[in-house]
Amino acid sequence: MWPSSGTHDPSPFRGRDLDDGAAAYILDAATAAPPTEALHILVRLSPGEMASPAAAQLGDSVRQFFQQRAARETHALREHFRFGRRALAIGLPILGA
Repeated sequence: MWPSSGTHDPSPFRGRDLDDGAAAYILDAATAAPPTEALHILVRLSPGEMASPAAAQLGDSVRQFFQQRAARETHALREHFRFGRRALAIGLPILGA
């Protein structure tokens, strides 16, 4: 868990990545939750921070971060499977011989 002193800055604003610790915490919490349960992220901001334009984009920014991360992971998984199929295509004839 993060300290509640307000020292943690996840910086999830457009054009910037979420802090690695914040992303890991969110993923751990999402993994531990039942798959049928809707997930919500609560971000506490001071009144001054709440009035900033970036605060209005916070939800979309976090959503966009995880969508981009999912796309990267999907691409990497496809590459692994492609490599595996190629290795299998080479290995089976050799094993058969």
